[in-house]
Amino acid sequence: MKHTKRPFSKKSNVISIFIVIILLLFFPDFFDNNNSNQQINQDEIAEYSNEYNGQNPEILPKLTLMPIEVDEVVDGDTIRATLFGERVNIRYLMVNTPEVDHDNPNNSEQFAEEAKELNESLLNSASQVYLELDVGPATDNYDRILGYIYADDTFVLEEIVAQGLGTVRYVNPPNNSYENQLRDAEDEARAESINLWK
Repeated sequence: MKHTKRPFSKKSNVISIFIVIILLLFFPDFFDNNNSNQQINQDEIAEYSNEYNGQNPEILPKLTLMPIEVDEVVDGDTIRATLFGERVNIRYLMVNTPEVDHDNPNNSEQFAEEAKELNESLLNSASQVYLELDVGPATDNYDRILGYIYADDTFVLEEIVAQGLGTVRYVNPPNNSYENQLRDAEDEARAESINLWK
């Protein structure tokens, strides 16, 4: 059977390549699956500082890095921080770490203190800490902000899971944009029998 050559196939290829080059030059984020590149700008910081009152998290931007000041590390997956001038409790999305018994640390679950210490170390060594919300509900039933935390360029949740000090839990779509990334880190920690996976 004779195959007929499609007319303009070379022209189509040239146009496709040209479009890809244009996208790379003018829209570099088009091919980037990491949503965390988007960072709030100074004008937006001023705007949210005026509008956010600690009780209206629904106005906050999604999948955008917002600077926070860490006030206290509660445990491996919870912190208290200042966001746009308001004190908030932040619970890490999709990551669960062993429970710290604050009344009697001797009763804390195994690796609870290590998870808290790693969390604290990452946050305290950063020049800037960022909060990122996912596309779903911004708070849980305890009015804690649900989010992802970055210490400079380090994805803190991924690092805790990669060190075997946290597990992927409480996955509730659509708040699961980084589920695969976290599960990959968990799989590696399990394969290497690190901490919780010993």
